[in-house]
Amino acid sequence: MYYKLFDCDLTDIPIPDEWEPFTRPSLPDDNPWKKMDNWLNHKIILSDEIRINFYTQKADFELPFHTDDGPKCALNYLIQGEEPIVFEDFGEVHYKLGLMNVSKRHMVPAGKVDRILLRYSFMTLGMEEVIERLSIFDNKTEVKYDELNKFLTEVF
Repeated sequence: MYYKLFDCDLTDIPIPDEWEPFTRPSLPDDNPWKKMDNWLNHKIILSDEIRINFYTQKADFELPFHTDDGPKCALNYLIQGEEPIVFEDFGEVHYKLGLMNVSKRHMVPAGKVDRILLRYSFMTLGMEEVIERLSIFDNKTEVKYDELNKFLTEVF
């Protein structure tokens, strides 16, 4: 399973003021993921299971094919931009809110504007288990950011 889409908007999202270039200090200097100045990050730890990240992919920057280290899947919400996630063995997935299997190779093409993403990374749980627990999106057209965070800490 590559993804599960939800027809719901997230509201009242507090866009962070402070961003840092994405870095992985333990990688060799020639690895492109060691430091990416065009892929900015703001991290919040919600629990042992869930990490919240805000990412900004700068305009005209392509995020190359990769698999994510750490999380098994991630709930992604596009705050700004409309570029799809592209799975190597599946193709493009256009979404506003979706649970993505980030253990599959994927990339994000360059866009004309900065792409801002709110992402909830699930560190140990797989897609099926997370989908079963995401009842907060059932029959709702919008969910507030604080409501989602409270729900996630109670259910996960």
